[in-house]
Amino acid sequence: MIKRHVYRCERCRLSTPPLPLHRVHAERQRHRDEFHGGLVPDGETITTGGRSERTSTERWVVALVLTALLISILARLIG
Repeated sequence: MIKRHVYRCERCRLSTPPLPLHRVHAERQRHRDEFHGGLVPDGETITTGGRSERTSTERWVVALVLTALLISILARLIG
């Protein structure tokens, strides 16, 4: 799963949606540059938050495992 983080600027009362950490760092720098002249505002935080999302590969692996499990159960019930 991809861990998500949230950037928050207390001074501006702004929070990003949950994003991967590298995107949160980019958003933080963009916000600093645009609204604070590149300086670090008081109350700025990055926290872990929001739902983690599975990658498409992880979803496929889970689907294949569940399918194999279902087939195994059905085979035991029928045979």
